[in-house]
Amino acid sequence: MKLFRLLFSITVLSFISYAGGSAVPSSFSINPTTDVSPTVSKKQQEIAFMKWFVNLSPKEYGQYRGKKLNVFEKASFKLTQYRMKQQLKAAGNAGSEGTNWGGLALGFFLGLLGVLGAYIFSRDSNFHKWTWIGCGIWVVLSLLIFVVF
Repeated sequence: MKLFRLLFSITVLSFISYAGGSAVPSSFSINPTTDVSPTVSKKQQEIAFMKWFVNLSPKEYGQYRGKKLNVFEKASFKLTQYRMKQQLKAAGNAGSEGTNWGGLALGFFLGLLGVLGAYIFSRDSNFHKWTWIGCGIWVVLSLLIFVVF
C-alpha cells in the first residue's frame, strides 16, 4: 500500500510540474510590435491569437517563453498547434447556422446527385446537413407517391 501511495504521489507531482512548465508568462502578447485595437471583439482577438500561434515555430515559442523547449514540450506545442488549426477550421464554419435553403433545395431537386455536388463544391457542414435533409425529403415523398399510386 505504501508503494502505491509513493507511485501515485510521484505521478501527480510529475504531472503538476510538467503542466506548470508549459505555462505562458503573463506578459505574453499576441504580437509585441503592434497593439490590438480596443474596438476588436474578444472573439476576433482570440482568433487572431490562434492564427498567430499556429504559425509559430517551436524555437520562436521557446524565445517567447524565455527557455528552450525540451522534447516533451515540443510535442505538446505541436499537438496544441494541431488542435488550434482544427478549432480555426471549425470557426470558419461557425457563422453557418440555421436552415440552409440552398442546400435543402439542392438535395430535394437533385437527390443524391445534389448531395455529391454539395460535398464536392462546399466545405460548409451545415450546407451538407441540409442537403441530406432535402435528399431525405425527396426519398420519403418518392416512396409515398410510389406506395399511393
